[in-house]
Amino acid sequence: MPSFRFCRPDDIPLLVEAVNQCYDVHFPDAERLTLSAFQAEIRELDMWASNCMVARENDRPIGVLIAGKRPQEVLIRRLGVHPAFQGRGVGSHLLTSLSQKLAVLGPDRLIIELPHRHDHLLPFLQKNRYRQEATFYTYTLTAPPTTPPPPDLVIPFTLQDALDNDVIGAPEAPNPQPWASQLPSLKALAERLKGYAIASPDRIETYLLFTDSTTGTTIHRHGPTGSPPYLPILLSHTLATCPAPITLQTFSPLPNITPNTATRLLAAAAKPL
Repeated sequence: MPSFRFCRPDDIPLLVEAVNQCYDVHFPDAERLTLSAFQAEIRELDMWASNCMVARENDRPIGVLIAGKRPQEVLIRRLGVHPAFQGRGVGSHLLTSLSQKLAVLGPDRLIIELPHRHDHLLPFLQKNRYRQEATFYTYTLTAPPTTPPPPDLVIPFTLQDALDNDVIGAPEAPNPQPWASQLPSLKALAERLKGYAIASPDRIETYLLFTDSTTGTTIHRHGPTGSPPYLPILLSHTLATCPAPITLQTFSPLPNITPNTATRLLAAAAKPL
């Protein structure tokens, strides 16, 4: 019979092993999760070992659930069952166990960010009481969407500037953001975040906050498109000054730009025993 248990901080190596055996096995092109990469997720995405579970049979991981925690909700980031043990209720048991725990300890809201390429999992999640709340889109840009702006139109911008000008609201529940774009994630990345903005005398018209590396640029948060559409102007400026490609996620489709993928935001309320 499988055994199920919640984890502790000293179980992190076990969780990494379980992810590689039970989750990443379904994605042959995925890089194996490393201890350092998972520790980065703990710091930057608020993954909590106490909200993670491992199912085992004969001391072998057969299922894993990786979840984070923030005051208003819990994100289920990974849920995987080894192919040899699928169809036996392992995944449902993991979801139910976490839900029952959160019904007591809170928060009582659970979310899952499900890429459309995994829509085959929808019936399973709906059976477990998850319902779609919103859709966000992923864009990858390699060419400017508009003519680059005059240099003096764009100003440097920081996370502190965003907070000082009240362009990032709190709480964020009325204006959902992907988990990796929420304010706690931005604060965890603050030392690496860069940004650009377009400002009028009265306000910040739009802004971008991003990190970059030799392999590309990731936009973690952006402001409104504005009128005229300032956001494409900022994207063009970023492409001209930062490594390509540029990747960003948004709940509001960008005008005249085709998204690469879409992701469903599913939510459920914690279920008591």
